[in-house]
Amino acid sequence: MLVVKGAHVVVTSFKDVDGNEWIEGNIVVRGFWYQQLQPRNHSYTLCDDKLIAFVFSHLILASKFSMPPTLHVVKQNYATYELTHDVEKVILQALDAFRLLD
Repeated sequence: MLVVKGAHVVVTSFKDVDGNEWIEGNIVVRGFWYQQLQPRNHSYTLCDDKLIAFVFSHLILASKFSMPPTLHVVKQNYATYELTHDVEKVILQALDAFRLLD
């Protein structure tokens, strides 16, 4: 997710286009999703033409990592972005640590 507004408190309850309900007092971040081009691929497109997405802030496991643009363009005129192996490793380690907490 490309976050456009960091952690903030929902002031007025609402339901998003995906049917998720966000109630007053929830702490969320909002932004746009990256869509993986193919399974097991490290290239993504930024879905910034879609509606804003919301995520509970406490569900974020890794943040502030780079997704540099690639040199090729796919899916109409959308740029693609690459998730580096180093960043993927950090994300997988965060997921493993989270699983240990269960």
